[in-house]
Amino acid sequence: LAGHSAGAHIAALLATDSRYLEARGVAAEQVRGVIGLAGPYDFLPIESRKVREVFVDEEGARAAQPVHFVTPATPPFLMFHGLDDDLVWPRNSQSMAEHLAAVGQRAELVLLPDMGHIELIFALGKDDAVGRQLDVAIAGFLAN
Repeated sequence: LAGHSAGAHIAALLATDSRYLEARGVAAEQVRGVIGLAGPYDFLPIESRKVREVFVDEEGARAAQPVHFVTPATPPFLMFHGLDDDLVWPRNSQSMAEHLAAVGQRAELVLLPDMGHIELIFALGKDDAVGRQLDVAIAGFLAN
């Protein structure tokens, strides 16, 4: 599974909380890995009023955070995050990597200096140093 921003969040939630896949008759073991770009995996406390309005209550917000569902059975993750991302803070990816490592799961985190939230998705496939770095990391992750 792969995604950017909210897409990375959804991919991570599918990979960590088996209820979503099981409801559709899909075994959690079918997910072999997650590639997340600037994902909000651990976004509490919610500081934005607009974002807070999405969640009914604190329990609902907690249940939407992939970090709370990480287990040794969680598949490996490769995450990228720009250090200049002011929409989804890099601490989201750092926390996810820490939670994965704590249960002994493979967690690769690539932090990119001078990279914002939107710039990250546009860097994929680009023929420059950052684009090649992303391509090499993704190819290596998929090969394992």
